[in-house]
Amino acid sequence: MGNKTLALILAAGKGTRLNSKYPKPLVPVLGVPMLHRIINTFESLSDIDIGVVIGNRSDEILKTLNSKIQYVYQRKQLGTAHAVKESKDLIDKYEKVFIMPADSVLINKSHIDDLINSHFKSNASCSFFSADFPFDLPYAKIIRHNGKLIDCVEDIDANEKQKQIREFFTSHYLINTSAIKKYIDRIKIKSISGEYFLTDIISIMIKNKEKVNVVKIENYKFLMGINTLQELEMVEKWILSGEV
Repeated sequence: MGNKTLALILAAGKGTRLNSKYPKPLVPVLGVPMLHRIINTFESLSDIDIGVVIGNRSDEILKTLNSKIQYVYQRKQLGTAHAVKESKDLIDKYEKVFIMPADSVLINKSHIDDLINSHFKSNASCSFFSADFPFDLPYAKIIRHNGKLIDCVEDIDANEKQKQIREFFTSHYLINTSAIKKYIDRIKIKSISGEYFLTDIISIMIKNKEKVNVVKIENYKFLMGINTLQELEMVEKWILSGEV
């Protein structure tokens, strides 16, 4: 491939709440499958290779991918950190990795360029997006003290005070491969869900004095994931109205 950066799109989930005949990554958003919208965005950028983690109904997804797209099987869906672990051989070929969910279709080229530029300027080991959301979602919470990032807590781990925070982490990372290799195996399984959450790598890196960089987006809509029919309708309405 020759490029130094990989975009790894996590597309192994079932998406049962969407109640669709399609695998979740292929659920259409105004006629274009979610996964393809994200692939199209990364294909508009130079010097970035694309990989997709597949699992549920993988054969159907593979049929839609062009030959340039690399893929990894996640045979057991044990969370986002597990998906990254399963991708180790692919990740090791690159210096930096974007990691993004397949259901976050509104991220555009400008956002990705901003994340890349901020990552390099700050000399970060890990950079990620956040935004203030006007409504509650089961997303991780950004914990700050005097404006400075001090932690990132998954919703299932958050206490009542933390659950009131509206600055959300939406699982869009740009992370150095060296940091993934150093910290990925320190992530522990959640007893409640039985999954390994990649979000925990942020807390681990902060505790180990790594440079972690937050790029806050003014319009939260660009970071919205699609997990329910209501959210799908909402995103389609935003696109049609020109809000995103």
